[in-house]
Amino acid sequence: MGIRILTKSEFFLLERERKMAHLYKRKLAHRETWYAHFSVRGKRYRIRLDAQNRAQAKQMAAEVEYEILAGNYKVLQTANSITLQELSERYLEYAKTKKRSWKRDIVSLNNILRMEIDNRKLGDYAVDTIKVLHIQKYQIRRKKELDVKLEAKGIAEEDRNYASVNRELACLRHIFNMGIEWEFLYKNPVASKVVRFYKEKFRDRILDDDELQRLLNACTGQMYQMVVMAVNTGMRRGEILGLKWENVDLTKLKIQVKHTKSGENRTIPINSFLHNMLDSMSKDSVYLFTISDSRKMTYIKWPWQDALKRAGIDDFRFHDLRHTCASCLARAKVTESVIAMILGHKRTSMTSRYINPQWDEMVEAMAVLSDLCHATVTQEAKK
Repeated sequence: MGIRILTKSEFFLLERERKMAHLYKRKLAHRETWYAHFSVRGKRYRIRLDAQNRAQAKQMAAEVEYEILAGNYKVLQTANSITLQELSERYLEYAKTKKRSWKRDIVSLNNILRMEIDNRKLGDYAVDTIKVLHIQKYQIRRKKELDVKLEAKGIAEEDRNYASVNRELACLRHIFNMGIEWEFLYKNPVASKVVRFYKEKFRDRILDDDELQRLLNACTGQMYQMVVMAVNTGMRRGEILGLKWENVDLTKLKIQVKHTKSGENRTIPINSFLHNMLDSMSKDSVYLFTISDSRKMTYIKWPWQDALKRAGIDDFRFHDLRHTCASCLARAKVTESVIAMILGHKRTSMTSRYINPQWDEMVEAMAVLSDLCHATVTQEAKK
């Protein structure tokens, strides 16, 4: 846009009448871009300035503000405004090519965009008008919605987990970050320190030896094979269902796990028990686990629930088999670094959440302390 140089008297008059616009710059790969943020009639605007330095940006912002004070609001038409709904649609296009969990983002966005905040759906707000207060109101109302559902299920208030709200806030935070990268806004309201995520309760449910035996006895066919695979490899459900025979080497005794959650492939050794099972399975299809017409199996909810019911096992998820695998390895004195490699964790701090000791292990650990105290007291008595 054309820039008219203000006279010194005009410039100082403008600064006396009104506070200057907020200036900030964004650093990209090979350049710096200056922006001016204006608040006019309760609405925020952001205008890009073709400035080389702060002094020039300040002069350009003053010119725009001078035009606004003169009643010329056409200068604001260059502001790049977009609603949260529109930004979310653009984000999903990006996520489908970059994230394996983009389908979960769709679920989160369905809850985010429909929520009414101050008699308007959050998705209808311009992204540069969404404040921390809007995010806090969303968080409170989503918690109330979940409380109604959890109360109907008979879950006590102290036992309720609000992990889904945290996932939605994390998704929204990422969307705002991408909006900043795409220059639709300059500040992320979800990143504020006053937006506190709920403390999540991590699951520590694993199978003891008796439960594992009951589960294996209750499973048949491919359900049995998938449980054996999960317990002996620690693979995730999606990794198991997506496993192809071309990635299973029964000669070199290894499984190549591809398309993982972390995006990095990993190799898992095949033990003798798993080898015997894999060797006996049909290899006529591309995938290990298939439905009719050799199509990949994608849904195991009902066979899994039926197996749990027959085994008499409550409060257990298929993913908990991954925890069971990690805990069994830890009980066998396998180091956390090795367990992390098997599970595909980049950090051992994540692995520690999967290792849940059983009661007899804790009793044995306390016995070590008892022996230490006995030895210390006995030695002291001899003196």
